[in-house]
Amino acid sequence: MRVVAVGSKIFVNAFRLLGAEGVEVSGPREMLEALRRLIEDGSVGLILLSDDFASEVAQELAVIKGKYAVPLIYELPSPGGEPRELDYMEMVRGLMSS
Repeated sequence: MRVVAVGSKIFVNAFRLLGAEGVEVSGPREMLEALRRLIEDGSVGLILLSDDFASEVAQELAVIKGKYAVPLIYELPSPGGEPRELDYMEMVRGLMSS
Protein backbone atom coordinates (compact mmCIF):
# COMPACT_ATOMS: atom_id res chain seq x y z
CA MET A 1 0.00 0.00 0.00
CA ARG A 2 1.18 3.49 -0.82
CA VAL A 3 1.52 6.49 1.49
CA VAL A 4 0.60 9.87 -0.04
CA ALA A 5 0.89 13.35 1.45
CA VAL A 6 -1.54 16.02 0.16
CA GLY A 7 -1.01 19.70 0.84
CA SER A 8 1.18 22.69 0.14
CA LYS A 9 4.54 22.34 -1.58
CA ILE A 10 6.53 22.48 1.67
CA PHE A 11 4.24 19.91 3.38
CA VAL A 12 4.46 17.48 0.47
CA ASN A 13 8.23 17.89 0.03
CA ALA A 14 8.81 17.12 3.72
CA PHE A 15 7.09 13.76 3.30
CA ARG A 16 8.77 13.07 -0.03
CA LEU A 17 12.08 13.26 1.84
CA LEU A 18 10.77 10.44 4.04
CA GLY A 19 9.85 8.30 1.03
CA ALA A 20 6.15 9.07 0.69
CA GLU A 21 4.50 10.17 -2.53
CA GLY A 22 2.97 13.61 -2.69
CA VAL A 23 0.25 15.65 -4.34
CA GLU A 24 0.70 19.41 -4.19
CA VAL A 25 -2.52 21.42 -3.96
CA SER A 26 -3.19 25.13 -3.68
CA GLY A 27 -6.35 25.12 -1.58
CA PRO A 28 -8.97 23.11 0.30
CA ARG A 29 -11.22 22.34 -2.69
CA GLU A 30 -8.27 21.07 -4.70
CA MET A 31 -7.33 18.95 -1.68
CA LEU A 32 -10.77 17.32 -1.67
CA GLU A 33 -10.51 16.54 -5.39
CA ALA A 34 -7.08 14.95 -4.89
CA LEU A 35 -8.38 12.99 -1.91
CA ARG A 36 -11.27 11.57 -3.92
CA ARG A 37 -8.92 10.51 -6.73
CA LEU A 38 -6.59 8.79 -4.25
CA ILE A 39 -9.46 6.91 -2.61
CA GLU A 40 -10.66 5.64 -5.99
CA ASP A 41 -7.11 4.53 -6.86
CA GLY A 42 -7.32 1.57 -4.48
CA SER A 43 -3.56 1.19 -3.97
CA VAL A 44 -3.26 3.93 -1.33
CA GLY A 45 -3.22 2.81 2.30
CA LEU A 46 -2.50 6.09 4.09
CA ILE A 47 -3.24 9.69 3.13
CA LEU A 48 -1.63 12.50 5.12
CA LEU A 49 -3.41 15.85 4.82
CA SER A 50 -2.05 19.28 5.67
CA ASP A 51 -4.32 20.63 8.41
CA ASP A 52 -4.17 24.22 7.16
CA PHE A 53 -6.30 23.24 4.15
CA ALA A 54 -8.14 20.37 5.81
CA SER A 55 -9.57 22.56 8.56
CA GLU A 56 -11.45 24.61 5.97
CA VAL A 57 -13.31 21.53 4.67
CA ALA A 58 -13.71 19.68 7.97
CA GLN A 59 -17.35 18.68 7.40
CA GLU A 60 -16.65 17.13 4.01
CA LEU A 61 -13.61 15.31 5.41
CA ALA A 62 -15.66 13.89 8.30
CA VAL A 63 -18.12 12.40 5.82
CA ILE A 64 -15.34 10.92 3.69
CA LYS A 65 -13.53 9.47 6.74
CA GLY A 66 -16.78 7.91 7.96
CA LYS A 67 -17.45 6.31 4.61
CA TYR A 68 -14.08 4.62 3.95
CA ALA A 69 -12.05 2.39 6.26
CA VAL A 70 -9.19 2.30 3.76
CA PRO A 71 -7.22 4.37 3.12
CA LEU A 72 -6.57 5.80 6.55
CA ILE A 73 -6.76 9.59 6.42
CA TYR A 74 -4.83 11.71 8.93
CA GLU A 75 -4.53 15.46 9.25
CA LEU A 76 -1.13 16.71 10.34
CA PRO A 77 0.16 20.21 11.14
CA SER A 78 1.83 21.89 8.22
CA PRO A 79 5.47 22.94 8.72
CA GLY A 80 5.52 26.09 10.81
CA GLY A 81 1.89 25.56 11.82
CA GLU A 82 0.59 25.24 15.34
CA PRO A 83 -0.46 21.79 16.52
CA ARG A 84 -4.12 21.79 17.46
CA GLU A 85 -5.99 19.82 20.05
CA LEU A 86 -8.45 17.28 18.66
CA ASP A 87 -11.87 16.78 20.18
CA TYR A 88 -12.52 13.13 19.40
CA MET A 89 -16.03 13.18 20.85
CA GLU A 90 -16.97 16.04 18.52
CA MET A 91 -15.56 14.03 15.59
CA VAL A 92 -17.69 11.01 16.58
CA ARG A 93 -20.79 13.19 16.91
CA GLY A 94 -20.12 14.62 13.46
CA LEU A 95 -19.81 11.13 11.98
CA MET A 96 -23.01 9.97 13.67
CA SER A 97 -25.01 12.90 12.30
CA SER A 98 -23.87 12.47 8.68
